[in-house]
Amino acid sequence: ADDLYIKTIHPCTLAHIRSALPSTTHILRETAATYRSVVEPYIASIPASRTAWVRDILSGKAEADDALFSDVGANGENGAASANDDGGFVVVPDIKWDQRTARGLYVQVIVGEAAVVRRGGARCLRDLRAHHLPLLRRIRATVMDVVPKRYPSMVAAPTQLRLLVHYLPSYYHLHVHVVHADYDGSGGGGGAGGGGGLLAGRAHLLDDVIAHLEMDGDWYAKADLFVAVPESHDLFRPLMEAER
Repeated sequence: ADDLYIKTIHPCTLAHIRSALPSTTHILRETAATYRSVVEPYIASIPASRTAWVRDILSGKAEADDALFSDVGANGENGAASANDDGGFVVVPDIKWDQRTARGLYVQVIVGEAAVVRRGGARCLRDLRAHHLPLLRRIRATVMDVVPKRYPSMVAAPTQLRLLVHYLPSYYHLHVHVVHADYDGSGGGGGAGGGGGLLAGRAHLLDDVIAHLEMDGDWYAKADLFVAVPESHDLFRPLMEAER
């Protein structure tokens, strides 16, 4: 049936299991100091194997046939990586989307490995600085161009797209979520968690991210962020302790 979606994950880690189980969520205040003392050590503790699938996509070993756009590396599909000098990125349909349901449209933009390791890195929202603005603007312009062209029957205009950066993210390698403006996570492959990725406390519009960095290039290095943290998340207890 069109409204039936089955997602299989193999190998399945404890993190995958936790993300699929119901969990009470709390809105916690994360200061810049808390990020440095609690979250950064957590990120450093995550094994590289957790994001091996990301590197497979960037290298073209996985999902190359489905890519809407890629300019990662010298052999990138569009050959623009050296010209832009930002590490490039890949635009691919998310596995949560069945690629048939318009309102379920879900695409991811994954930045190249070079962008993650250069100049302090770009693992997540907190790492973004003024020097990332050209990359972020190029991501926005590219998505607004290629997604309506690939799915003209689903996206009549670029204004029907919502570009989001999640924080806390599901994995620490900078990526941007692209969904239909009418997406609510309830169908078309919304997956576990439904529309939770659209809620305040996790979803940050890319346009807002760009605007904040234009006002202050160190915005995310200094700002207090209020984040939605499930009790099942490894960071819940450390962040809760930091609030006290």
